[in-house]
Amino acid sequence: MKMKLALRAGLLWLALLPAATPAADDPSPEEIYLEAERAWLASNSALANKQLEKFFSLKGAQVEPKFLVKAHNLRGLIHFQAKRLPSAVKEFESAAEAGARHLEPTDGALHLARYNLMNALHKSERTAEAGRVIALVVADALDKDTRVRFFHLSGNVNGKLEDHVGAVVAFLNAAHEAGGGSASDSFIQKALNASQKIYLAQPILAVDQLEAAKTKYGWSRDAELAALLILGRGHLYVGDSEKASEYLGEVVDSTDENHMLRSQAQEILDRMEQLAEVDPSTVGILLPLSGKFARFGRQTLHATLYALGVFGAAGDGGQIRVAIRDSGDSPEAATEAFTKLIFEDKAIGVIGPLLSRQFPGVSQKAQELGAPLLSISQRKSGTQAGPFVFPLALSPAQQVEMVVDWAVNKKGYKRFAVMSPSDSFGHEYVGLFLDAMEKAGAALVGFEQYPARATDFRAEVRRLLGQDYLDGRTLEAEELRRRAEIYANSVNSKGKARERLLHAWEPKGVVDFDALFVPDDPQTVGQIVPALAVEDVMNVPLLGINTWNSPDLVQRAGRYLQNSVFVDSFLAESKNPQAVKFSQEFSLIAQTTPGALEFQAYDAARILLKALSSGNISTRSHLRDAIANLGSYKGVSGDYLFSADSGVKRSAYFLTIRGSRIIELPAQ
Repeated sequence: MKMKLALRAGLLWLALLPAATPAADDPSPEEIYLEAERAWLASNSALANKQLEKFFSLKGAQVEPKFLVKAHNLRGLIHFQAKRLPSAVKEFESAAEAGARHLEPTDGALHLARYNLMNALHKSERTAEAGRVIALVVADALDKDTRVRFFHLSGNVNGKLEDHVGAVVAFLNAAHEAGGGSASDSFIQKALNASQKIYLAQPILAVDQLEAAKTKYGWSRDAELAALLILGRGHLYVGDSEKASEYLGEVVDSTDENHMLRSQAQEILDRMEQLAEVDPSTVGILLPLSGKFARFGRQTLHATLYALGVFGAAGDGGQIRVAIRDSGDSPEAATEAFTKLIFEDKAIGVIGPLLSRQFPGVSQKAQELGAPLLSISQRKSGTQAGPFVFPLALSPAQQVEMVVDWAVNKKGYKRFAVMSPSDSFGHEYVGLFLDAMEKAGAALVGFEQYPARATDFRAEVRRLLGQDYLDGRTLEAEELRRRAEIYANSVNSKGKARERLLHAWEPKGVVDFDALFVPDDPQTVGQIVPALAVEDVMNVPLLGINTWNSPDLVQRAGRYLQNSVFVDSFLAESKNPQAVKFSQEFSLIAQTTPGALEFQAYDAARILLKALSSGNISTRSHLRDAIANLGSYKGVSGDYLFSADSGVKRSAYFLTIRGSRIIELPAQ
């Protein structure tokens, strides 16, 4: 079904107008509008527009408010049909504003104007604005056909805004209003498609919202069965297999063999039966063992196997069987390999993946299958974990929160500046930093972005310091120049020495921030900080992320970063007795010094072993509960706190550079 404005059908309430009274010498505004409307219904847009111009030219005439709303709405339709979207939006806004002022809150003309405004905004790709209009439309005030189109449009808009629950509910409402048949089936399929993403962010909340919508709207049977199918998946996703079986069973029992929903529900039920087959002694490992990340995968695998006792050194492995699958480079390959670990290898739990791009798909599959996943990848912000997923790596959000908390609450900094790359990596960290600042009550007073892979940062640094805006400081510059000339003459300075002296007296950049946050890699940071030094920005603390924990950065720009602070879960010179012991023993076996990947993988495997040994663990749900209730765990990569309510929290090292070494920040 194509989305259309309420052109003909949306004006059904006007289609059976009585014949107009013969026009007097001075027709009333209402009569002029009715002529415009008749012309529009007769597909004569030119005449309709001419009559509307006459209508709006009547200054001071007493116009019934409803006709004013209708006139703006009709002119908006004319603009929309002619693809003059900005003008259409303007007219629909005028119609909606006039209706809100003068008509009853449930008047159909008001809500038709709002629907048309929403559609015009959507067509103009002003999706966020269209989304705000959704809540203003009273669907029951629209005629049936327009209600269907409204809910369809709402589903599309919500989907673009990533409100996936809202999209599902809107499409199910459209299916209900369509009243069966192919149109209803089409909307149900759209709801099913939208539902693929509703459990990625906050699965428990999504289930609660959809349950509430099912109760609120009283959908037709097919729409309700679609909701039960989606909710069945949701309850399985959050670990309530009993409720999932109830809902999915109702779908199967209520439909015939050819029904579009029956096969999907039965497939999930069959899969649930297969999932009951689990080998409590089998642990799955999901790592990139081929492709460009294979070297890192093998490093991680060695530490994982060592922790599981495969080499006979770490102990506590018992009768553990290890199933290893290659996650490859792509998200799809990782998800497929994870599925095989569960169905073919019957693993009770899985360690992995390593690559952040693979985390969303694998974590979603872990939730769908109810399989515990101890992830060692650094997930992106906005990618939430469900109750079966335990992210162990230090996330970008955790890093930023820790750094901002230290800066604001330990050092008392209140004003910050940011320099970041203008790519998705930079956008993510900037967003996290702004959120953390707002929560901490701090302010952003400077912000500059630079192209990814840039090598010259002089222009960005000068803009950050206000050096590009010296026109407003002419009096200061002139006075400094005068003093410089006097001083240069007094010391008889000439030639290049005089030029350098005069340059030194030029207005300096304004450093009005307490600290500067630069989320980037060692190579880029190593080129930014010298550009800051050229502008005499030497003593401002620089805040970073775990990519700074690199000897490469120390070599490139260590002397400029003696006031830097950043966090990481790994410190090569850690004094942690457990970390020292692991490093020494692993080095003997693997003939290589372990790094951050090995430390993290070792902890993941030891955490899994501890949970498996905590009781009679025979199902994946048992293992999930055992991990969630581990409480505190002291690992080689830091301290962890597991909670059934708040998931996983972990510690990190606060690091700085002293001389030519990265060290733990001294206690303050």
